[in-house]
Amino acid sequence: MLNYMRNKFRWHVSYDRQELEEIISTKMDFDIGILYDIIPVRRGISGRILEIEILASNKNIILQGEDNICKILANERLSSTCFIIDRQFDEDGFPVSFTLYGAGSGHGVGLCQAGGIAMALQGMSYDVILAHYFKGLKVKKIY
Repeated sequence: MLNYMRNKFRWHVSYDRQELEEIISTKMDFDIGILYDIIPVRRGISGRILEIEILASNKNIILQGEDNICKILANERLSSTCFIIDRQFDEDGFPVSFTLYGAGSGHGVGLCQAGGIAMALQGMSYDVILAHYFKGLKVKKIY
């Protein structure tokens, strides 16, 4: 379980340009042409990308929302929108590959799944774990 969570804590996916063009085109249901760049336009307070722009020869595309971004930019699905983009260029300045380096596998509400599991495996109770992530939290029975 810890190895599984360790892979979710920090992750990366790499695609050559043509592979990512095909993924995006298939998921968008039209040919985007040559992929020039992927630009994070807006990030939330947690650092997650809220909006990206895909620059391509046939059409530029604006994607908003975690679900859209995570679905469109990967074969399966990105673990989260908390990522940075590293591009490799050829000698003429055209991108040849894109690597997305990310963190986490959730929506960023504040509870790290890997950390919570590690704390539980160390014998900490749920209320101690919740209090660690949500300062000032008071757990009480309401039924």
